[in-house]
Amino acid sequence: MKIIYTLLTTVATLFAFTNISFGQTNAPNLGTTANFALFSGVGALSNSGSSTITGDIGTNVGAITGFQTATITGSTRGPGSPESMSAATDVGILYNLLVATPCGTTIGTDLGGQTLVSSRTAGSPSGVFCQTSASPTSLNGILTLSGNGIFIIKLSSVLTTAANSSIVLTNGATANNVFFQVVGAANLGAASIFRGTIVASGAVTGGAGASVTGRILVTVGAITLDNNVITNVGPPDILAPPLITNLAASPSPVCAGSPITFTATVTNVPLPYAFTITNGSNTVSGNESSASFTRVLTASGSGPQVFSLIVSNVGSVTSATTSVSVNALSVMVDGPIGCGRTSALITAQATGATSYSLLGPGGSQQVNNSGVFSVTGGGSYTVLADLPGACILSNTVIVDEGSGVQPSASNFRASGPLGAGSCRVRLLATGTGNRFTMTGPGQTEASRYVFSNVYRCAGTYEIFGLDVQLPGTYTLTVYSGSSSTTYTTVVSGTACQ
Repeated sequence: MKIIYTLLTTVATLFAFTNISFGQTNAPNLGTTANFALFSGVGALSNSGSSTITGDIGTNVGAITGFQTATITGSTRGPGSPESMSAATDVGILYNLLVATPCGTTIGTDLGGQTLVSSRTAGSPSGVFCQTSASPTSLNGILTLSGNGIFIIKLSSVLTTAANSSIVLTNGATANNVFFQVVGAANLGAASIFRGTIVASGAVTGGAGASVTGRILVTVGAITLDNNVITNVGPPDILAPPLITNLAASPSPVCAGSPITFTATVTNVPLPYAFTITNGSNTVSGNESSASFTRVLTASGSGPQVFSLIVSNVGSVTSATTSVSVNALSVMVDGPIGCGRTSALITAQATGATSYSLLGPGGSQQVNNSGVFSVTGGGSYTVLADLPGACILSNTVIVDEGSGVQPSASNFRASGPLGAGSCRVRLLATGTGNRFTMTGPGQTEASRYVFSNVYRCAGTYEIFGLDVQLPGTYTLTVYSGSSSTTYTTVVSGTACQ
């Protein structure tokens, strides 16, 4: 067996990481799979004949056989080695990330005769091409890849290349920027020329004399060679991240519940690209096929809000922010009318409002620029705030013409039990309101106990009921304006004869 060992300080190694990371590139960082020419997460590696392999070979589960007749410029990583264990994780992550990459252009089942174009120029055709049929994918003749962009070719079925078929790279296309994600197996025809990295979920077989400039990476499945030439290439080019300019939101300020239109220009990214626009609670995500970005959200919440537009393409991520002022109309009343107060102030506030209108009972209306209104009657009032170019906000408030104090009482009790030497007791409580009525049993229905405390203005008072002569349950009703609440206590003992 002829094995040529090389230092692991190659370009591929310099870009290899223990975890797959898309970082600030728009092509997959291969992680620890970058060093491999051949790798299977779960599957045997076998060779017949004098294959030539530049790069590491390995599997995390399976045998490695027949390579004693091959020339390997690299290392052999067997099951359980740190390198194969890490690569087994990374190849699974890489495969899933390629699966999740949004499609740009749909292609036919025969790749032969097609020219696929990918450029780093903004607005160019997407570098993601998808064969979406379950029918087998074939390559008969020549597939041409043109342009200096990233090529991700997603195949939904088994790939079979014909004998003497080839992939031709033109106009700046390079094998390190080409990726074939294959659902299932890949079979390379005899003497075929393949350029790019195969990332497959099934077995890969090299026909006699076939060559691959790239890698063969398999999640689950065997790799079988027959006098093949497999040449590892460097990692994909690190490209500049997408560029977002002129992100704006209109209108601002905007009323809660109204639409906000976000616009931006997105460049330095093939189309389509994935996006998310969010303020943390209000979020829209999707794919955009135009460099002129436009999306509409519904405003919610209130106050200043920061929205982020996040753009990604095959993992290349960038973001920009813009601010939106979402207005809600706040309305306050300074108190009830009554108990010496002949009027109340209604104060409305909405940032950006140029005028306010107050609609009151009976069709009354006031308009001003301050949002402060004086009213002399109780009831329901509606305030409208006009935000030019945005909307009209509305809010309703109730002006109480009673006390405005919530009725309540505490420590409702009798001064003691009835009995010899105590034929009469008092009812006592601390109450908040303006009228307090105590009721209880009597000798007849007509003579039931009733005692009231009435005050001009609502407040908190020490209240009482006099001349209670019968034991039983007594009720205290506390009133404040139109509101009331009740309490009970029991007078114990025996009535005097």
